[in-house]
Amino acid sequence: MGIDMGYTVSPVDRAPASVGANDDKVPGSGTEEPVRTYQAFISYSRLDIAFAEALEKALERFRKPAGVSGPIRLDAFRDTNDFGSGDYQTVLLANLARSTALIVVCSPNARASVFVNDEIRHFIRIHGSRAVVIPILLAGIPNNEASVDRADDMAFPQALCDAMTMPLAIDYRNFSVGEKVNKGRFETPWYMLLADLYGVARSVIEQRDRKRQVLNRNRWIAGLSAMVVAFAVVAGWAVNRQILANRQTDIAKARERIAQGARLVAESRSANNLERLQYAIEAEVRDPANSTRANLIAQVEHYWYVERAWWEPLGIWHP
Repeated sequence: MGIDMGYTVSPVDRAPASVGANDDKVPGSGTEEPVRTYQAFISYSRLDIAFAEALEKALERFRKPAGVSGPIRLDAFRDTNDFGSGDYQTVLLANLARSTALIVVCSPNARASVFVNDEIRHFIRIHGSRAVVIPILLAGIPNNEASVDRADDMAFPQALCDAMTMPLAIDYRNFSVGEKVNKGRFETPWYMLLADLYGVARSVIEQRDRKRQVLNRNRWIAGLSAMVVAFAVVAGWAVNRQILANRQTDIAKARERIAQGARLVAESRSANNLERLQYAIEAEVRDPANSTRANLIAQVEHYWYVERAWWEPLGIWHP
């Protein structure tokens, strides 16, 4: 189609149409374009579905950092999840019209896909010169780098080459199923993609997003610290309550032993002397207070006096 999409410079430096723009018309319709529902339409071969699914999830989980204009959340269209009922061509065109940008997952599979080529052509026809097309190189090599014997490795669909003088793709080659498209070795291409979608330089969105991540992490750490402190306070309170309860139990048992000793004295001053002394000792161990200590001394003296009175007349008293 010969449209210059602005990809003759680095994707970091170019400024695509702003996210959410809504002033185009569907060619030939004579009416205003429907309000766009999606910030990105993902065009891919079904053979590359693992990457497309991972990309869709990452885009829709992303939260825009402060200081960057555009929607807080990105809504991405992918045929398997978002196609409604009705005539395929009609539904396809409607969703392409509602999408701000077209993300093309480029690979030899995509190049051979009739559907991917059709989606590129329809998107450019609908959006005209303001069409924002973002190529992602998932597998294979750029077409201009392919020698004759490597023609099967060419990744760019023909419709993309017809629309762009020289497609510059975001490199996601060597992606493995289960990998994060926005983490580790793919952080740089991830921020390049976000920059294209939000229409800002990569450095701007990367710096602001990292700052947001640090703030969120600090909030999380502060919240966790507060929970730890609260738990420690509650645990300390519970331990103190248990210690107090144990102490009160010991005091109650000590008083019970003293009362039991008093009852024995009342019953017989000469009986159960040893048991009374044992009660006094136990009371002192449980509650070493002045009252229990005084009781113990009194019981020891009483035991000594009774035992002496009993055994001394027999001549076998040995204090």
